[in-house]
Amino acid sequence: KWFNESLEVGVVTTQALYALGGRRFAYIGNDNAGVGPAVSQNGGLTFKGYWWPKGFSPAAPARYGAFPSEKTWYVTGGMWPQQNQSSSLHEVTSRLAVDKRTGKVSRRVGAPAAAPVPGYGAMISKSTDGGATWTAQYNTTGEFYMNGIDCASETVCVAVAEGFSQDGATVPGVTVLMTTDGNKWEKVYSYGAGSDGSAISVKMVSTTEAWVAATSGSGLGTKAQFLHTTDGGKTWTEGTALAMVGDVMEMSFVNATTAYAVAVTAEEVSTILAMGVN
Repeated sequence: KWFNESLEVGVVTTQALYALGGRRFAYIGNDNAGVGPAVSQNGGLTFKGYWWPKGFSPAAPARYGAFPSEKTWYVTGGMWPQQNQSSSLHEVTSRLAVDKRTGKVSRRVGAPAAAPVPGYGAMISKSTDGGATWTAQYNTTGEFYMNGIDCASETVCVAVAEGFSQDGATVPGVTVLMTTDGNKWEKVYSYGAGSDGSAISVKMVSTTEAWVAATSGSGLGTKAQFLHTTDGGKTWTEGTALAMVGDVMEMSFVNATTAYAVAVTAEEVSTILAMGVN
């Protein structure tokens, strides 16, 4: 049966939707009421916003989130030098744009056509009371911007950031950040600093095992690689390069050895990737 969806929070801009179990869903985004996460307790019929405070992160709007428990939530934020020269385009990332009229996805590499305004900003925030209050745990400008985040527990989480030297990032490529105490975030790995490295999705399989879907190169030289740690982020392996596969938008793990992912290829069409499937 189809329902006419009613949003308590108004018109929404989001690219991060989450199933939290049962009839609970969440998204990270913004609308005319605020910026941050909104949660549904009734199967998506209505959502209630648990917004960041006004002025909480002007340099890094909310992007992705993780909900390891009912009360403990994390939300990343990010801003990059804007390339968008058309109101018909929505920039999903610094290098990936969607035409709002046609739904076509395009991947762009290179410096902005005009002077970059604003610059890079990155934020990781945390709530321990179900979104009633928020604390900024990681906050920086100029280095990169945040993308995905995932947690294996309330205190063990991994997040990914990306930046590009062509438009002023002081820490270009992919930066993987990790917390093991739920408070302090440390940079544990970097990838593709000199080859337009980027990453959107990260998934934790356990408190010691995690995957990051990374991309590097441009044009016909674009390739995807899955970064993998099994020792809590101390060491990482870079998987086999998948030629012509561009941005990996999302990963989903059935178990530790079976997973699926969706990506945009170098030819700007969608594809499905699989691990552990015959």
